[in-house]
Order: sequence, then structure tokens, then C-alpha cells
Amino acid sequence: MSRKREVASELLKQVGSRIKTLRLQKGFSQEELAYRSGLHVTTLSEVESGKSNMTLITCENIANALETSISGFFPEESIKEDEELSRIIARMQKVCLESNTKDKARYLNLLKTLTDGFEG
Repeated sequence: MSRKREVASELLKQVGSRIKTLRLQKGFSQEELAYRSGLHVTTLSEVESGKSNMTLITCENIANALETSISGFFPEESIKEDEELSRIIARMQKVCLESNTKDKARYLNLLKTLTDGFEG
């Protein structure tokens, strides 16, 4: 695969992942977003998995259905960082929930130490 095609493929995956993230944040199923954007659910699935090179009209329809702008689909460093943070938090939550009481207390103390001084 050429370098140009690899970059395009990676961009499709990033945009698809961002659309999926926004869909989940809205609480929409793929079926609901497909309906709201006028797409077939299979097409939306291909978009979210980075397998479909969608048109600008499709981008606009999805953006309107998600009540966002098309620019929100394209990767920015902060979006990548937010997604990575979300994955780490989910992983930490899973570890904590599956731990014994003593380890849960350790994790809680560690998190308190890490977040002391941060305002949110």
C-alpha cells in the first residue's frame, strides 16, 4: 500500500472512530443515527469502522444528525488525548471493580494523590 493510501486509510479510521464516539455520547444506536442521517445502517457501520470513504454530503448529514459540525469529525491532538484518557479511565475502573477491598483502597488513595490540586 502506498504511503498516500495508508494516510487516507488512517484518516478514515480516525474520522469513523470520532463519529462513533460522538454517537455514543449522544446515546444513539447505529440504527438511530443511520435513520436520523438518512443512511443505511450498513453504510454507517462501514463509516465508523473506517471502511467507507464517505462523501461530504454524507459527512454533513451525519454531522447534522449529531448536532455538530463536520470539523468535529477530523482528528485533533486534543481529541486523541480525550479518547486515550477515556480508554485509560475505563481500564482503571475495570481494574478497581475487579479488585479486592484492600486493593480498591490503594487505588482510591493513588487517584486522590494524583488529582489533588486539580480543579474540575
